[in-house]
Amino acid sequence: MLKKIVNISPGTFRLILALTVVVFHAVSFISFGHAVVYMFFVLSGYWIFKMYSEKYLKFNDSYWVYLRSRFLRLYPVYWVILFFTLSCYIILPGVWEVVLENSKDSVISNFVSNFFVVGNGIKNKYWFILPAWSLAVELQFYIIAPILVWLQKSKKTLFTFFIISSLVVVILVYFKAKVTGYDSVLLYLPYFLLGGLVYFWDLKVNYKWAKIALLLVISLIVVSHFFTDFRMILLDKEERYIFLGYSVSEVFNCVLTVVILPFIIYNIRQPVKDFKKDSLLSSMSFVVYLLHWPLLQIYSLAVQTAASGGIKIIYAFLYFTGCIGFSYLLSKYVDMELEDKRRVWMKKFMQKRAII
Repeated sequence: MLKKIVNISPGTFRLILALTVVVFHAVSFISFGHAVVYMFFVLSGYWIFKMYSEKYLKFNDSYWVYLRSRFLRLYPVYWVILFFTLSCYIILPGVWEVVLENSKDSVISNFVSNFFVVGNGIKNKYWFILPAWSLAVELQFYIIAPILVWLQKSKKTLFTFFIISSLVVVILVYFKAKVTGYDSVLLYLPYFLLGGLVYFWDLKVNYKWAKIALLLVISLIVVSHFFTDFRMILLDKEERYIFLGYSVSEVFNCVLTVVILPFIIYNIRQPVKDFKKDSLLSSMSFVVYLLHWPLLQIYSLAVQTAASGGIKIIYAFLYFTGCIGFSYLLSKYVDMELEDKRRVWMKKFMQKRAII
């Protein structure tokens, strides 16, 4: 049983991470949601550096081909979910008023910012889909990733960037610099660079160390959340508990991300037996990560009117299964169809523009 869990496919792992975020936003007794997002950043760092180095560098205008391909991959399905989200907000009682109230300082710029997923905390003061803040960070990374590849002179170069960026983040957070309120990629660059190091250094991990890393992370979560008073410190959303100038909860999330890294490396290298199925699972991870937010608003309103605990459990079950079911439908019949068209376009483009 344990061996099957450790040997899950990359798509399955991504979906599990996304479903963890779904649970994290629906309950109040877990505190490692940020760690899950950081794991996504590490995975993105690996795959973006790999794709750009092995696929897009074949083009004369590699940077623009890459950006066009990435945007075509993310924006269409995001816009579908955004339209669904705004429709829910208009229909649900009192929600649309809250949206307008939170956007009142600059309604137009806030809507434009949400549409293009830019302006974290600057032009965008209110995310219509809250998890989209991390998508905005990813898009920022997409823009600078090729530059980091071009600057890569040796295996030591990216490691130097990683050390410098980590020190910059430590200093900015410690002194509470203004940029820390903007969700800039600068604050999360070390996670992406970790993924890059896995790729450029061709790091590999065997089953034993992957298993140890996974069991250690599970043990840390279980012990800290269910067997000690440390849980109350981790669940402190006002960040009143500080360790050496840093939020204890945030330090815990960073530690989890580092500890599970051997398992992530092992999972990345897992052979995919059914590419189509794993691609669907990977697509579902992206869709459910965003789609659960409007569904959560519906669930929250339903729970407020629930007459008993039993009804609340039924609503929770419907919410969770609804997130999975709707994500499956949207992934299979929208996102995967769009992805097939994008790949056909890429194939034709490669035939016309690749360097011979």
